[in-house]
Amino acid sequence: MNHGIIGKRKELYLVSKVLVISLDAVSDETFDILKEYRHFKTLYRESTLVREVDSLFLSNTYPIHTSVATGTYPYEHGVFSNTKVQPGNNHPDWLCFSQFIKAKTLWQAANEKQLKTAAVMWPVTGGAKEIAYNVPEIMAKPRESQMIVSLRAGSKFLQLKEFLRHKKVLKGIQQPQLDQFSTLVMCDIIKEKQPDLMLLHLTAYDSLCHQYGKDSKKLKEAYEALDANLGKLLAVIDEETTVIFFSDHGQLNVHQCIQPNIYLRERGISEEEAYIECCGGSAFFHAYNCSEATVVQMKEHLRGTQGFNRFLTTEEMQLCGRGDLPFGFCAKVGYFYERREIQEKGNHGYPLDYPHYKVFYGVRGKRFEQGKVLKGGSLLDLTALIAKECELDMPDIKGKIKENIYKERVL
Repeated sequence: MNHGIIGKRKELYLVSKVLVISLDAVSDETFDILKEYRHFKTLYRESTLVREVDSLFLSNTYPIHTSVATGTYPYEHGVFSNTKVQPGNNHPDWLCFSQFIKAKTLWQAANEKQLKTAAVMWPVTGGAKEIAYNVPEIMAKPRESQMIVSLRAGSKFLQLKEFLRHKKVLKGIQQPQLDQFSTLVMCDIIKEKQPDLMLLHLTAYDSLCHQYGKDSKKLKEAYEALDANLGKLLAVIDEETTVIFFSDHGQLNVHQCIQPNIYLRERGISEEEAYIECCGGSAFFHAYNCSEATVVQMKEHLRGTQGFNRFLTTEEMQLCGRGDLPFGFCAKVGYFYERREIQEKGNHGYPLDYPHYKVFYGVRGKRFEQGKVLKGGSLLDLTALIAKECELDMPDIKGKIKENIYKERVL
């Protein structure tokens, strides 16, 4: 497999091909289980692993993946949640399209260097013209055709070819079959297109954890599927490819769904006046046309409601892009907020100070030591690492390359 060479000031730099694998919801603690499986055991042994890493708040999939893609906080890149704020709509639109991102992305920076990017099920990539081989994660609305909306949002002919090639694997969007399909697609792209930057999002663990909880034996299906998919990927890349793997957030066990907008309706406050945006472990109060006295009264009332833990800090509100709202609040462990009643046994979206909520990232490549473990830092540091491996120009990245992550000092 040929590696990209770019010129800069009459010097030539060998640019690593980079495969980035997102293991959705696999926390730092959960990785201790996963690394005992065959292919992850090998990857762990051959990699440098950074543990006890802080994720980003709001700790939900789309804001975090956009932070990883840009190296910036949600208040900077503009993707504050998974979905739009749409009062009265129990199925709000997902923020699937790259047009919502206000910061420079990895794929835009790669395109500037004439490097080819492939993205499979990576969040917020719909319509991204800079991605040469794009199979985006698109959430169809009720009564929409999943096939049609996906084809429109990504590489049409590639998606159609891959669907016809691997459609027998799929059971709608059920897991772990969807991850198997995504992996097969990425393997085909690697073998046939040889892209420079590869972004793959695997969600089987997240899906099954939502459904069954962190302690369920059903999660063994997710571990086995993730390990099998990793084995397929490692079999098709060459030894020169840098492999980066990470988790976006953890999950916590839950037993009670809270619908805080009911509290507003009970006090005669309409959705035109105020609305509580529910994001799992946290929620945000939107004041549209209500008095300051009403805001104060509702804030005091919410303090005493079932499952309430605390109000979000000023810093938390600002970093997650909600600094202009009156307040936000978060649930106790075991509780989560939703706009409608749903049955789940695992959830996320909590602030980063909750226990058992750290994440990790790891890297395997010739410039990295094998079996090395580092600790601490931010998930934004991961973006700096990806950008360095691809020699990308991304000056706005807020993270920094972890000290001692390379065998030798790399400028």
